[in-house]
Amino acid sequence: MRSANAILLAALVLIALPAPGAAQTPSGPSFVITAISPFAANDRPLHLALSMTNPGAAPLNDAAVRVTLHERVHTRSELRQALDGNPRGDVLAVTTEQLQTPLGPGETRAIEISRDLRTLANTFSSAQDGVYPIVVQLRAGGNTLQDTASAIPFFSVAPPTRLNVVWVLPIHEPAAFDAKDAYGLAIQRSIVPNGHLDQVLHALERHPEVPLTLAPTGITLDQLQSLGRAYVSQGARRAEAVHADDPRAADARNLSSLLRTIVANPNIEMAASTYSRADVVGLVHNDMGAELTAQVAREQQTDEALLGAKPSGTLLFPADGNLDAKSVVGVASVGARSVILAPEALPERRTRFGYDRTQTVTGAAGVELQALVLDAAIRERISAGGDATLAAQAVLAETAASYFELPSLAQERLLVFGTPLMPDAHVASALLDGIAAAPWIRMRTASDAVANLPPTEEAIAMPIAQFPRRATLAAARAARRTVGILGKIYADERPVEKLERFILASESADWIATPAQGSILARAARGTAERTLSLVTVPGRQVTFTSRVAEIPVTVKNDTGGPVRVRLHIDTTKVRFPDGDAKILDVEGPFLTVTFRAEARATGSFPLLVRLETPDGHNLIGDGQIIVRSTAVNAVTLAATGGGVLLLLAGWMRRFMRSRRRTAPPES
Repeated sequence: MRSANAILLAALVLIALPAPGAAQTPSGPSFVITAISPFAANDRPLHLALSMTNPGAAPLNDAAVRVTLHERVHTRSELRQALDGNPRGDVLAVTTEQLQTPLGPGETRAIEISRDLRTLANTFSSAQDGVYPIVVQLRAGGNTLQDTASAIPFFSVAPPTRLNVVWVLPIHEPAAFDAKDAYGLAIQRSIVPNGHLDQVLHALERHPEVPLTLAPTGITLDQLQSLGRAYVSQGARRAEAVHADDPRAADARNLSSLLRTIVANPNIEMAASTYSRADVVGLVHNDMGAELTAQVAREQQTDEALLGAKPSGTLLFPADGNLDAKSVVGVASVGARSVILAPEALPERRTRFGYDRTQTVTGAAGVELQALVLDAAIRERISAGGDATLAAQAVLAETAASYFELPSLAQERLLVFGTPLMPDAHVASALLDGIAAAPWIRMRTASDAVANLPPTEEAIAMPIAQFPRRATLAAARAARRTVGILGKIYADERPVEKLERFILASESADWIATPAQGSILARAARGTAERTLSLVTVPGRQVTFTSRVAEIPVTVKNDTGGPVRVRLHIDTTKVRFPDGDAKILDVEGPFLTVTFRAEARATGSFPLLVRLETPDGHNLIGDGQIIVRSTAVNAVTLAATGGGVLLLLAGWMRRFMRSRRRTAPPES
C-alpha cells in the first residue's frame, strides 16, 4: 500500500512539473525589452523600451532600471560571451532610470530609456567605433531582480563601406493533413490573423525595400490553396467540415494573395526548393534520384501555378542546408549550379573569419557547385527563440562585429542568414526592422552574391556522409511503385496527383526525427492505390467449344468510378489465337466485354489464365480464369485417327489375302 501511494505521489509531482522548455510565468517582478536601438551614433542615442510587470500581491517600491555599458568587443567570440551574459570588457558607464511611483500588484508598465552615448561615456571617439555590450538590470531595495545582456553597435560617422548580407528565408509549413486528407489545427492557427505564417508574411510586406531570398515550398502553397476552399478540419475532438465562405478559408486565400504580391517584388528572389523540403541526402543515398527530380519539378510547377512565378532554376536551398559529395551530383543533375549550405556540411573552416566568401565545393566525379554557407552563430541566434527583440539585436550585433573585424574588406565579405525552418515571426519582424535601419549592411539576394562577389580560390571537397537507410523513404519507394501502376491505367490524373502529393510529403526532412508520421502518408498513398487497382477485375466464366474455331468472351469489370485503360492477355498453350492473344481496352463504364477468336488444340476441360496488365504490359494488375470445355475434334486429330484406321484396314487386307492363298486348292 505504501508503495502504491509513493508511486501515485510521484506521478502527481511529475504532472505538476512544467514540461521541459515550456514557458513559465515569472514568480517575481520582471521586464521584457520590447525595443532597442539597432545602433547608436553621434546624432542617434541609445534607446530602450521595456515592459515591466509585477505579478505579486505587494507593490514594488524603489524600483529602478540600471544600464551598464561595457568596453567594446574586439572579436565575434568576445561578443558571443557578452551576449550570453559574460562581458569581458571594463565598465565604461552606468546609468539608472528610477521609477517615480511604486509598481502596483498585477501592474504592467511601459518604460522608455534614452541616453546619448557620448554624454554617457566621454571615451567615445571616431577611432572607437565598435560593438559595445550592455547589461540591463531590474533593481529594487539594493537587490538585482533580473538582468539581461545585449549589445549596441556605435558609429561616429556613417561607415564608408558595407558588409554584404544574404538572408535565405524558408516559407514552409510541414504537411498537416492526415491519411484522410483532413487538416490539423497547427496549420490553421498559423494562417489566421497574428498566426505564425500570417505574421511572417506581413513583416515581409512592411519592408519591400529589403532584398531577400525566399524559399517557399510547394507543400505550403498547396495547403494554402486547399485551406482556401472547402476542407475537413481534424478539430480538437472530431472532424469538422469547413466551407469556402468560412473566415478560416478566407484567411488562407488572403495569405496566398499576399505571398503572390511579395514574390512579385523585384527585390525578392525565390530560391529553388523541393516540393516538401525533401530529405535530399536521404533520397540520393537510397537510390531515389528520380524522386529528387520529381520533387524539384513539382516545386517549379506549383510555384508557377500558384504564385505566377518560377523560382531560380540554378539556386537550390536543400533541407537543413545539408548535402554531401554524393548528393552534390544529384543536385547538379536537376540543374542547380549554386546552393545554400549549413557549415556542418563542410569540413571545419580553420581560418579566423570562417566561411565569409562564396565557396566552390566539389562532389563525386568532380562535379562543382558554388555555395553560400550559413553563419552558424547567427543561425543559432535566430532559431533560439526567447525574447524576439534581444534575438534580433544579437544578430545585428554579430553583423556589426564582423564588419569591424575587417572594415576595409567589408564590401568583399559575406554573411549568410538562414534557418532550417521558418523563424519565429517576432524575431523575423524585429530583424527586418533593424536591417532596414543598419548603415553597415548591404542586403543582397543569393544569386546576386554568387554572381558579383568573388569566391575563394580553393575548391572544397565535400565529404561523403555515412547515411543510414530510412524507413520512411523505403515506404515512399514502395508507394511510388504502386501509385505508378495506377497512373498508367487511370485516365483521370487528379486522384493520382493527390496520391503523389502524399508520397512527396512523406519524403520530407520534417520526418527525420519522427519517421512514423512520414510513413503514415506513404502507406496511405500505397493503400489507396492498391484498393483502387483491386476494383478492376476479370470475372471468371465458362466457355464451351462445339466447333474447332469459336469466340471467347472476356469481361473487364471497372468499379473505380472513372475510365481506365488496360491490357488483356490470355495465356495458354491449349488454344491458339489467330488474331492475337492480347488487346488494349478503354473501359469507360462499369464493365466492358470483348471477344477473342480462338482455335482449340485439345479436347476436354482446361483453364485459360487471363492477365490484366498496364497498357505497356510491364505490370500485372490482376488476373482471372476462364474454364474452356471443348467437344470439337480438330483436323489434326481427325487426320491422325483416319490414318490409323487406314493402316489397320490395309494390314487386315494383307492378312486376309495371305490366308486365302494358303487355303486355295492346287490347280490340276
